[in-house]
Amino acid sequence: MPLRTNITAPIFKLKDVFGRIIDLEQYRNNKVLLGFFRHAGCPFCNLRVHALTKVHQELKSLGLEMIF
Repeated sequence: MPLRTNITAPIFKLKDVFGRIIDLEQYRNNKVLLGFFRHAGCPFCNLRVHALTKVHQELKSLGLEMIF
């Protein structure tokens, strides 16, 4: 399935790997980048997380929230 922009994600409430509750309802009406990664040992995932960490503040200043 090709990636699409400007779509509404279904509302969910789940625990992350640290046991914190992620409630998408808290992000309603915000632009959110949802990222799903395999695990910390995945070299491709680590590269992506490192790249996103570098631009996190810039994207946040443009109104984009990120959840991984």
